[in-house]
Amino acid sequence: MVVYKDDQSYVPTKVQSGIISKELPIDMVIYKDDLSYIPAEVQNVNVIKEMVKTAIINDCLPNPDTMKSDYQFFELGGMIDKQGNVYAIVDVSAGLGIATPITATRGWGYLGNMSDKEKEDYAQALSGWSLGTTTGGGVQGNVSIGPSGVISAETSITPGIGKAIGGRNAWFLFNVNK
Repeated sequence: MVVYKDDQSYVPTKVQSGIISKELPIDMVIYKDDLSYIPAEVQNVNVIKEMVKTAIINDCLPNPDTMKSDYQFFELGGMIDKQGNVYAIVDVSAGLGIATPITATRGWGYLGNMSDKEKEDYAQALSGWSLGTTTGGGVQGNVSIGPSGVISAETSITPGIGKAIGGRNAWFLFNVNK
């Protein structure tokens, strides 16, 4: 188990096979500013930024300039919006359904009820925890609300059938255009 610890408190968390558990023994403590467990190549955000730019140029990731949806997300733990903001994401959900043992999901999101000020900064609307519900079979639909109060609707493609309720935490990493 890994415990992430900042100056004041800690949150014991382990992600294994898509399940987050808070009841396992602690094997390692990672302090907020300690990056020693991350390979040197990815400790520098500029290296990651260049990798993302290259992936966009080579059509491996969606291009924010031509994106029709407000944002796109990938089950691999990433999201990019049409303003070029890149996020790391963690999804947590519980539900009932049938799926393959290993799944991959790609989805498209649309933001609603945004003020003009919020439309200037998607990172404000998309960062943080959001709660939502998902229903579908192969093609899924999700409706969620985040801390800013902005409601998002998502469609995704995934090899599963079922109903789930859950949450997502999105951390803004950088903007590929800046």
